[in-house]
Amino acid sequence: SVSVAMLVSAFAADKPSATLSLNLVSESDTEVVVSVKLDSGRFEAIGFKLDLRENIGACKDIKTTGAIMLVPNTANTAVSGAAVSGYDNTTDAIATYTLAKKTADKVTSDDIKLVVTVCGVMDEDGQSVKFDATTVNNLPEKVTESTTESTTESTTEKTTEKTAESTTESTTEKTTEKT
Repeated sequence: SVSVAMLVSAFAADKPSATLSLNLVSESDTEVVVSVKLDSGRFEAIGFKLDLRENIGACKDIKTTGAIMLVPNTANTAVSGAAVSGYDNTTDAIATYTLAKKTADKVTSDDIKLVVTVCGVMDEDGQSVKFDATTVNNLPEKVTESTTESTTESTTEKTTEKTAESTTESTTEKTTEKT
């Protein structure tokens, strides 16, 4: 039983993995700049694109790191490439996108999504091993009116309940003291 658990642990530790994040670099009323970065893990082959909502316009530019051979496609926001010796740089952006905005509204995590289409490494036998990469969207969350309203209602209800309890307790104590 112990040897089986050790074997499973060793296999899990060797399983390839990568976590990529989408990050806000800058934003104006007319454009937004976001970057894709490797947060952890490594890869030798990578492919990703951005899924854009209706308030985001055309992709104006994609700048890629010189550390790996990447082919950017501004028409569909796709980037694909390979790093023969592997890529594990968790400091620099893999790609930086400049996107047009159709409105002056602030960009949120609902507006731009990172989609990894392929991620992989070569095993010791020279065979391609593809795996699912984890993605993290670090763009600001959208604040909705219903969230604000429910938070306000909840706070108002709690304050009203505490005030009512406090008033009742105080009145009860004073009544008890008088009798």
